Amino acid sequence: MRSSSFIISSIISTAIAAEIKVNYYSDGGCSDYMITVTPPADWSCYNYDWTGQNSVGVASSTYPNGTPICTYYVFADCQGASQTEGGIHNNCASNWGHGFLSMSCGIEHGLKE
Repeated sequence: MRSSSFIISSIISTAIAAEIKVNYYSDGGCSDYMITVTPPADWSCYNYDWTGQNSVGVASSTYPNGTPICTYYVFADCQGASQTEGGIHNNCASNWGHGFLSMSCGIEHGLKE
């Protein structure tokens, strides 16, 4: 019984330690870097508005055995039209002329037997 508690505790600690970094860009194709933010990796809603941004994408993740996934929303509080992107390479969400005002991010775990 004690070892199962230790395993669950280790999994929770690893999940809490996961960090996702998201870059905002001024163009619509995620190439003209503006700023990096670190939203929580627990699927909660994170509001962030940077004037002049038109695209966004995951830059990095500290969790080695999972895929970072973010859903970006056109309005604050994770409301309105959205776009979901995953991974670290080729994950550009573009909303030219309006940008994104909030996001929800987390790690999709590919557990193997």
